[in-house]
Amino acid sequence: IKILKMKINSSVRIKIKIKPGVISQKKEIEMLKKILVNEKCSEIEVLEGKLEKYLDSIDFCIGGLGTAMFELMNDNIPFYAYEPRNMGMTEELIQNSILPKKMISITHDELSSALDKKNFVKFNFDKFYEGNYIQKIDYNKFL
Repeated sequence: IKILKMKINSSVRIKIKIKPGVISQKKEIEMLKKILVNEKCSEIEVLEGKLEKYLDSIDFCIGGLGTAMFELMNDNIPFYAYEPRNMGMTEELIQNSILPKKMISITHDELSSALDKKNFVKFNFDKFYEGNYIQKIDYNKFL
């Protein structure tokens, strides 16, 4: 949040999207809102629910490696991969990621630099999939 507030003009609205869980996240959301107030960031909105509800209003996203990254990239929304060490992503996991290490920010400085250089995740989906495209499968063979 601090990096975004420094990098982006005041007309940009920052929002935090909470991934929906199986159990209620009400306590976590209330705690996050208190942190935002304490950090003088109460203008930041906390969003809940499925990501697809918000795709039309997103200019870019910062987040961890996960399915949201693919949803956003599929909609041509720039995604900045951020996996700080304290979130549990080990060096081995980063090395074995489908993304080149240079596309994953680990520190605040790396994220700040990625934002400056517009170094968001770029991914060639054509090289990601192996096998037949779903459109080319003859389902009659399974009947």
